Amino acid sequence: MAVDCQTEDTIDYIKGLVMEGTEYHKVQNRRMRFNYMKYDKVAPAYINRPMYSDEKIYIDTTLVYVKPDRRKTYKIPYNVQIADFNHAYFDRSSTTGSCNAKNIFKFLDLGVAAAQMDLEEFRIDAESVYDTKNRDLKLNFELGKSELIADSVNQAVLHDLIKELKSYGDQLMEVSVSATASPDGSVEANKRLAAERTRVAANKVRSYLGKVDVAFHIAPPTVYTWDDVAKEKALDTLATEEEILQRMRTMRVTYRYEREHVMDEHEVRQAYYQRKHDLLRGKGKDFSDGDYFNLYNAIRDSAEQDTITMLAYKHITQHGGYEQVKFSMYVANRMAMLNQKQGKPNARVLEPFINKRLRAVTTKENSEKAQKNRREVLINQIITYFQLEERDSALSYCNYWFGHDDDPKVERLRRYITFKEGFIKYATHQLSPAEEKEVEDAMNYVISCAPDNKAVIYTEARDLLNVPEEVNRKLVAEMNDNNPKKWYLRGILEADKEEKMLEERNGKGYIPEYLCFFNHAFELEPAYKWLYFFDGQISDQLREKYKYRNKDKQRYREMFYDLVTVTPQTAAEEDDLMNISGEEE
Repeated sequence: MAVDCQTEDTIDYIKGLVMEGTEYHKVQNRRMRFNYMKYDKVAPAYINRPMYSDEKIYIDTTLVYVKPDRRKTYKIPYNVQIADFNHAYFDRSSTTGSCNAKNIFKFLDLGVAAAQMDLEEFRIDAESVYDTKNRDLKLNFELGKSELIADSVNQAVLHDLIKELKSYGDQLMEVSVSATASPDGSVEANKRLAAERTRVAANKVRSYLGKVDVAFHIAPPTVYTWDDVAKEKALDTLATEEEILQRMRTMRVTYRYEREHVMDEHEVRQAYYQRKHDLLRGKGKDFSDGDYFNLYNAIRDSAEQDTITMLAYKHITQHGGYEQVKFSMYVANRMAMLNQKQGKPNARVLEPFINKRLRAVTTKENSEKAQKNRREVLINQIITYFQLEERDSALSYCNYWFGHDDDPKVERLRRYITFKEGFIKYATHQLSPAEEKEVEDAMNYVISCAPDNKAVIYTEARDLLNVPEEVNRKLVAEMNDNNPKKWYLRGILEADKEEKMLEERNGKGYIPEYLCFFNHAFELEPAYKWLYFFDGQISDQLREKYKYRNKDKQRYREMFYDLVTVTPQTAAEEDDLMNISGEEE
């Protein structure tokens, strides 16, 4: 039967397979009053082909169920029985898959197919150390004089200006003051008047600022003409001539201030390591786009670059319109590949940079803004669809965008697709010799492109490939101790061993060894904790009987170091950040 994992409802029954020998079928027919097809409850599944005692029987138990909603997950409980007239030699009820997805490709290093971008193409130059602001102050001068009218409006405007300038403290670098005059009177007289007003205004600003260490400039004055008045009148027909003339008796203050010290690569690297703990928790001031660009250049450690990517992705998505920024595309592309590597693909990461109605593929940024449908973005989105088991989307978009493309990146993608699509049939011998050879070549290519891929495939697909346990253990043992995948895979193998003794373990407080290996993987890579609670590699029965609990972490650690000789690792700082559904405190 097909069971909806979200509701636990049985939504459909699938026709089974029943094969019987000739004599057995005759007896069954007599028992059913010679109407087996009417009265036997398994009759609808009966295959009308007799079995013979001397033949080897191969029964294809593959059952295909078309999911009514491809976004949901389903499980298939089933029963297999082999019996003669008197008793059942084999009788087993089990479940194909689990409501926890059994993804045998989640730990593959997809560097073979994933498409990286050249960081230099997305360079963000260091921002200017200084910002410049202009302020037009509508200060009222006495007509024909350089004296400000002594009214509350003038005082309020000046007060606000000085308050703003003082707020910059020692970041204020330069102040420039200029004044204008309306065309009343002669041109020469107005020039002298404008210059005098500028001097008076500048002295007032300087006196209010006090002993601030700032460069102070008096800019040349501006004198308006009657032509300027006529132009303003044409633009603002409701304004009186006197109102326009008053607008022309203004003072402009231009000032430059040091907004923030722009860190170079060395400085931002130092700041990252000093503030990493707070940044992971969203505390303190965030870095800028340019800082994250410099971090990618300054720090080459792959684990740290993954952390930088997570921080940078959080940073860019907090700003509206981020999908228009070129550097945002670079960060999102790295985030998509990181999700693939961690086994938690997310198609939404790259969607803002894709136009599914646009068939054209972009190979380079030719404008200031990010362009839709970059080749690398499309390739990584197709890989993500495959990891999400959205195969129809993956294949259709691959053909749509790359049908006749001979780019090496696309060719690597096709090899991965060949492996991914054909693996199950290859492992269950459902392919022709030519097809089997093609899939085998693709698998060997995937294995050869990353040192741990063989251990991943052989361990997670151990049942399909019939890989001996000792082979898997040897492959996993050869992996680097600092690689969290090693301990996660070791946990899977230990869980298999525990599964065989499930009914024998009843002691109170008993902790199976596999939990200590999973816990160590989580401490090396906290993101793997998400996988554990939704991974079909661990049976529902085992997961239910031996729950992973935060309160037992210290016991898990002690058990791990009793079993394995490795350099102790500090418990992940991110422990307090994890709040996983299904985890028990």
